Amino acid sequence: MIDIHCHILPGVDDGSESTAVSMQMAAMAADDAITDIIATPHVTWDRQLDAARMEQLGLAEQELRLALAQSGLPVRCHFGAEVLLAEDDPALLPGIPFPRMAGTDYALVEFFFDERADYMTSALEKIAAAGIHPIVAHPERYDAAQRDRKLLLAWAQAGFALQINCGSPGGSFGRRAQKTARWMLERQAAAFVASDAHGLGGRTTKLRAPVQALAKDYGTQYLNLLTVENPRRLLANAPLAVGAK
Repeated sequence: MIDIHCHILPGVDDGSESTAVSMQMAAMAADDAITDIIATPHVTWDRQLDAARMEQLGLAEQELRLALAQSGLPVRCHFGAEVLLAEDDPALLPGIPFPRMAGTDYALVEFFFDERADYMTSALEKIAAAGIHPIVAHPERYDAAQRDRKLLLAWAQAGFALQINCGSPGGSFGRRAQKTARWMLERQAAAFVASDAHGLGGRTTKLRAPVQALAKDYGTQYLNLLTVENPRRLLANAPLAVGAK
């Protein structure tokens, strides 16, 4: 499996606190048959996304890459970001490169959980118009999507890929997120399932058990698409099979 949403980069956000923790997260992932991880540290899309912040992320990437190489763990780490699009920020700031996933045309984006539906749709449309393929992180957790689930189908049909957190269908983020995630899976509106791991407790890099449980309800083929095939297509910068054009 490939985990496309993981806060494994050490010391840069509310995820891994250190390289030692990152290596334990990587070992846990390897034990769960995860071959590749995309590190997605939190980034806010505003004028504070400057050279100093990008340098901080770059140094953390180098540190983790070296530690993984020395460990011999059978896990490859790629680098990206989880980009928060806030309503008071311009959709695309001139002169500031938009963080992508593993050097591809895909970008993982998130919103405040109480963000308005019209703003989210407008931001996604502007990003797509700039040639970036947005992947919406954990849309099942957004209030607007929970209240009007047809918004999720509209996003998927518009070519915006939807990524469900593996813990959501089991209730880790509350009943509303659980029902919304399962509604998406029933309609095959999701393009990815990922860990959104933040450490060694709670949200971890373990994917096998939740994915196997979901496969019983929604089919092995579909879950393979969400955790293997589409992630491979992402890394190859190729069109996705579900959730995007």
